[in-house]
Amino acid sequence: MKKELESYFIIPQSAVRIIRQSQLARSQKGLDKLYYIVSSLYCNQYKNFSPNYRGFLPLHSSILKRFLGNKLYTTFLRELMNIGIIEMSAMYVPGQVSRGYRLKEPFRSDKAITIRIKDSKIASKKLTMRVTPEDYSSTVDRFLIKSLRNICIEYKDALKQLKIDLENKEKYTEYHFNSDFVAITDIATGQWRYSRDDFGNRAHHNLTNYRGSLKRFLKVNESEPLIGLDIANSQPFLFNIVLGKLFKEGLPSDAKKYKELTSQGMLYAYIQEHLESKHIFLRL
Repeated sequence: MKKELESYFIIPQSAVRIIRQSQLARSQKGLDKLYYIVSSLYCNQYKNFSPNYRGFLPLHSSILKRFLGNKLYTTFLRELMNIGIIEMSAMYVPGQVSRGYRLKEPFRSDKAITIRIKDSKIASKKLTMRVTPEDYSSTVDRFLIKSLRNICIEYKDALKQLKIDLENKEKYTEYHFNSDFVAITDIATGQWRYSRDDFGNRAHHNLTNYRGSLKRFLKVNESEPLIGLDIANSQPFLFNIVLGKLFKEGLPSDAKKYKELTSQGMLYAYIQEHLESKHIFLRL
């Protein structure tokens, strides 16, 4: 499935006819470049923001130049603004704040479809922009990225589930459908994202906020089911490594108690019980 879908863009369906009528769409390469910009804006609004987000998204010139060409990328942006597909923010600080763009309505919230990339050079460039283990020097990061790239998805079954949910679930809106559609299609096309935040150095990737009910469609090495484990008190338990280094001569009694509770996954229950005995109630 990964190979079958790897050369696709995700586009709001109502934008396709208008883009095809553009003067720049006369060549297949020009059409695919217009699709690239629209697809980037459409997908990123679902990957990073809440349902009510209506702000502008940055399109970094360095990435646009790499994909669209050093001299032509502004031409394609202007064309999409001229035909009423995108709009630009007035906020721009050279070297600090990239120009912000967003899709205009109804394209911003329209239903998503996939469009095959027909120009071979554009398809090849899209493949080279995927995250790879070589992009990171850390052994841990390399291992995680390599493991992610071994995951694939039963795409048709997952897509069928999205349609069922949209028809039968009252709280499952068009926004949720589009967000899930982008998520499953990114996995099917091998478009893995990977980064670490500045707050806790946590790894973020496609599965970070992936809907739980869709995980049953994920496979490892094409056929093996992906299994998730929830380790009780995992972060407090890892603190035992620090305690072991601090108390090389042996743990004091309170640290031993801490190690015992975290090893059994009972730390939070112990804290709750202790606080309740003092008539202090917290949600843990």
